[in-house]
This record gives sequence, C-alpha cells and structure tokens, in this order.
Amino acid sequence: PISNQAETPTQIAEMFDSVSYNKGACILNMLKDFLNEEKFRKGIIHYLKTFSYGNAKNDDLWNSLSNNCLGDFTSGEFCYSDSKMTSNTLAFREESMELKEMMGTWTLQKGIPLVVITREGRSLRLQ
Repeated sequence: PISNQAETPTQIAEMFDSVSYNKGACILNMLKDFLNEEKFRKGIIHYLKTFSYGNAKNDDLWNSLSNNCLGDFTSGEFCYSDSKMTSNTLAFREESMELKEMMGTWTLQKGIPLVVITREGRSLRLQ
C-alpha cells in the first residue's frame, strides 16, 4: 500500500522505496485521466494552496479533487473526460461517486488498483 501507519524510523524508511513512488505516480496519472486533466490540475492547485507549509491527510487530497468536480455531480454528470465516453459507458448519471472510497482501494491495498466492471444490459458500470 502507498498509505501506511508508521511509528518508528525504520518503518518510515521502509515506506519510501521505488515501488511506492512508482505506484504513487501511476495512480496519480490514472486519476488525472479519469477526472480529466483540467479538473485534476485545478484540484491539485487547490490542494497545494490549502495545505502548503502544513500537514495533510489522504482525505484532504480526495476532498480537493472531489470539490473541484462538485458542479458535475450536482448536474447529474460525472467528473470524467468527455472525450473518453462511449455509447456503452455508464456515465454515473444518477449516482454519487465517492472519490475517497474509490481511491482507498488504490492506495490502501497491496498490489494493483482494484477496478470492478459490471455489465448492466448494454452498459458497463465501473467501480
């Protein structure tokens, strides 16, 4: 996992290895593609301005990125890249999507991110 509890200097040193950095970079890149570059950038800027010179938690990043997309959620749309939507894609129109919940499977578990795809008739649902 990228996010771990660490209480000793040894545990802290073990957290900062090439696997963690590479996985973190991959996850941020996937999240950027999922949200779209503009909304991802705005969320990151908000996060950096809010928490510069201070401490932050994972939830602070997810909230910064989610709040950036709030208009999309309330309008019945999802914060995603329009250019990647196909006629068979479920656009999450009448659902709320909890970014924190999704990212927890990507950052708190070992291995690769968990993406669940369910077929509903002619549509695909991504979780």
